[in-house]
This record gives sequence, structure tokens and C-alpha cells, in this order.
Amino acid sequence: TYACNYTCESCGHFSNHGHNKILSLDEGREWMSNWNTKINPKLFVIMGGEPTLHKDLVEYVYMTRELWPNTKIEIISNGSFLHQHSELPKAMLDTDTTLQVSLHDNSEEYKKRSAIKIKTIKDWKKQYPKLKIQLSPVYDYWLQIYRGYGNNMVPYEDNDYEKSWENCFCKQGSFKLHEGNIYKCALLAYLPMQAKKYNLSEKWDH
Repeated sequence: TYACNYTCESCGHFSNHGHNKILSLDEGREWMSNWNTKINPKLFVIMGGEPTLHKDLVEYVYMTRELWPNTKIEIISNGSFLHQHSELPKAMLDTDTTLQVSLHDNSEEYKKRSAIKIKTIKDWKKQYPKLKIQLSPVYDYWLQIYRGYGNNMVPYEDNDYEKSWENCFCKQGSFKLHEGNIYKCALLAYLPMQAKKYNLSEKWDH
């Protein structure tokens, strides 16, 4: 899903800009089937947007394992709606899938708002001791990767390409499967979608 209930300014998928497409199981199968006989990735990550907003998340986990039987599978989620997916722990165990729950702040207010997901995780771990769940404090490495919002969104223009590469979160080989194609850069994968929704500056054209 391209939708997210958070609006993080550092989102490289532009999910904080009001995109709401939900990728159907049939579309997802088509995308993955373009590649599952050609490549064998070490890791396949199910993410978004926010994957727990998708009603068929459990089916996506089983389908991913079916198409990539030897690949490590991971779900990255902010955890807000884990409690709506009671069958997810079983699916994770059946498919040897790991859940990484991102923590977006360290404030007391955030911790209070996170009470439901923390309780859900504790309950799942108690019921399924072998469940693989990790908490990831992503606020430790936020990056502002463009300036502005919506129609006013513009790229950085310091022309320091070496520094940009050092800061890039895609440089370690984090490729993106989008619309059946594999992209080396998540931002470039989603930029046409952003341009279609907003009247972006010509600074993005090249």
C-alpha cells in the first residue's frame, strides 16, 4: 500500500503526501512473477506506506514465500494496526518471516500512543515464543531528502554528489520492486507517481 497513517518528512516513498493506492494480491503476484524465476534475493521486504493498512497482509506473506521459497522475508511496519491481523503470527511462523516494528520517536507522548502495538507484540510473543519481532528506533537516522511538500517540493541543489551518495540509503543495494520493474533508487521509482499527483517544479524534470 502507498498509504500511511504517519506523515514522516523523511519518507523516501512519498507516503506522507496523501497517496492511497492499495496494491491487490493479483497485482503483487504479477509484479513478483516478473522476477522470481530470474533473481534470488537474500532478503525481500514487505513494506509501504504502512503494510498493516492492507487487509490481505497475511495472504501477501504466504504469496511471497510461495514465489521466493529460499529468500529471507521481512515486514517493516510502524505497528499501528498489528492488532487487526490476528493471523499474522501464524503466517510469520509458517513462512519464517521477521517483523521489524519501527519506532518513530522517543517521547513520552509517542510511547503512550504506542501502547496498543506494544501490548499486541507482547501478547504475540507470549503466545508464540519463537516469533521473530524486532523494534527499530528509526528516529536515530532520519534524513531530509528533499525540501518542501506537495506542489512546493524541490530537490537539494548543492551539487555535492559525493556527499549525497554518502547519505543515500539506497547505496547498499536496497532495490525497489515497483509496477513490475526493479529500481535502484526508491525516490526515482515513486517520483513519477508524485509528479502525477502534484505540479512539481521543473527542477525535477531531469
